[in-house]
Amino acid sequence: KGQIVEKKPTHDLFTNPEHPYTRTLLEAAPLLDKQR
Repeated sequence: KGQIVEKKPTHDLFTNPEHPYTRTLLEAAPLLDKQR
């Protein structure tokens, strides 16, 4: 079963992830290029 490893407001989660698993997930997400 899964478990919650980090819970905080969205902005805080994306700008300051504290748990190693959260950091890994965010680093794996593709970045959207807004400059076209």
